[in-house]
Amino acid sequence: MRFWDTLCKDKQIKNCRAFLFAVARNLIIDWYRKKKAVSLESMLIEGSEDKNELLSSSAGIEIEAEAKNLVRKINALDETYRDAVYLRCVEGLKPKEIAEIIGESANVVSVRINRGLRILREAMHYDVK
Repeated sequence: MRFWDTLCKDKQIKNCRAFLFAVARNLIIDWYRKKKAVSLESMLIEGSEDKNELLSSSAGIEIEAEAKNLVRKINALDETYRDAVYLRCVEGLKPKEIAEIIGESANVVSVRINRGLRILREAMHYDVK
């Protein structure tokens, strides 16, 4: 379609084959750059189709247990960090969006997220560097 659109715009293409490869390469790069995160919250909701597929393996059971443990640890955080970390990690919001919700600057939210994640790593006994 991009090749056709370029032709319709009366743009000159010197080497059609090279142009098609460039378009394909750019489309592949765009596809891999898109965010493909699995929502922690959707994994915890009962009856989720993705959850049923995920839990069909032993790895899925471990992931669900880890997710539940992580949500418990997030809820145990000090309120200062809990809201920022929850909204970032579970809800998938960006620091700017979280800042609007809680009435702080995006910088303050970023700091809270980083500090909260450091506390979480320590609580989960992950390597903290």
